Amino acid sequence: MKKLFKLLLVMFILYFIIQGLFKIFGKGYSMTYSVPLNKTNSVTIEETYVSNTKGEKTNYHWNIKINDQTFSIQTYRHFGYSSKVIKEVRYYQGAYQCIYPIFKGNKQIMDVLCLDQGVLKNYTNLKGKDSGLDAFVAQLINEKLYEDHFQDLTTEKYQSGEMTLYTENVVDGHYLAINSYRGVYTINTRNPRKLYEVKMFDDDIYQRELTALAGLYYISPDDSQDYDFSSLKVVNIKSNEVSSLDFNFNISYNSYIQGVVDDEIYLIDKSNRKQYKINPKKKTIEEIGNESTPSQYYDRGTWSEVSIYDVVNQERYFNTNVYQLEDSSYAKVDKVGNEKSGYLYYYRQAGGQYEVYRANVQSPNQLMYLFTTIDKDLVTYIDDYVYYYNGNTLRVYQDQIGNRSIYTNREYEFNKTLDYYVYQK
Repeated sequence: MKKLFKLLLVMFILYFIIQGLFKIFGKGYSMTYSVPLNKTNSVTIEETYVSNTKGEKTNYHWNIKINDQTFSIQTYRHFGYSSKVIKEVRYYQGAYQCIYPIFKGNKQIMDVLCLDQGVLKNYTNLKGKDSGLDAFVAQLINEKLYEDHFQDLTTEKYQSGEMTLYTENVVDGHYLAINSYRGVYTINTRNPRKLYEVKMFDDDIYQRELTALAGLYYISPDDSQDYDFSSLKVVNIKSNEVSSLDFNFNISYNSYIQGVVDDEIYLIDKSNRKQYKINPKKKTIEEIGNESTPSQYYDRGTWSEVSIYDVVNQERYFNTNVYQLEDSSYAKVDKVGNEKSGYLYYYRQAGGQYEVYRANVQSPNQLMYLFTTIDKDLVTYIDDYVYYYNGNTLRVYQDQIGNRSIYTNREYEFNKTLDYYVYQK
């Protein structure tokens, strides 16, 4: 009996070890389960977990079906390889149909979600429009299930030159670089006051077009020559240290940045018909394309050779993590990520602005309203964070924080070359 007991115990332990290893190293799962709905009824959850899949971000996706309506949700937040991570759903029906999933550990990873004429909206966008909904959220707050993390925190400010930073809204782990007339502003939580202006030039330079960010390294041409340059200023936007990358040939200012791949910057010199690869971290620059050697072109993970004349006569930019899709119903559609973890962003023109909607690729027909922007092209996607301009203010959206203002640049209205870049450490 003792031997049998020991054998069963070993088998029992091995079973749980194998189950644990499967959760850690497996590619995920799909399952269906039921949880309480408003404590009295039940609701069916379809849960999909994607992990260890090439080209995909680890994510959870849920379909929550209530009264012939399906709420589709996706998140990159982690739950320690757990399954059945929704333990309860609270539901409200009045002027809107709304849900609030309650997750394991009472993690709050999103706002209350409401259907408004078939489009999902955050409660923050509907506050004050339905007294019953306001009371529903107040009850969640009373039960300590919901905290209002979705307000734009603009009281605490720090000003430097034309920049005003909203210090409470800076995202931890994100490093920003913003062109200024004499160099670059860096924004991150490591900086004193979170904002620092790195002076790179003695005089104001108003056209800041040949700038780029590769990892933590920002580059801009030296300003000592009028028509060409033979040196680049390099700034580490984490340490704010400035260095130089010098070379013994000239590059024309009649150039453009094709893109950044693997922390290397690709530049086309249109006047001299050459392509350069720049590694600012290693302080190297290499001519890789010219009239006798084809240039290199990057399209969504694939390199190809292209005649230098093709990229000189018509500016051809790399396609990196954003795919632009054709849809005549929208001014622009961006696909970010791949088939099991990506998002679709839809830009609908509304007067002189663009309303921005999002759908996850696993449920492409359910749109969620995010924000409105004046510029559909000056948008940066960092995982599920979206940076965009609203007037002269750069803002960021993410499900756990809503829409928040990062900074206001009073000069941006007059000079659109005061561009911004974001790197996630």
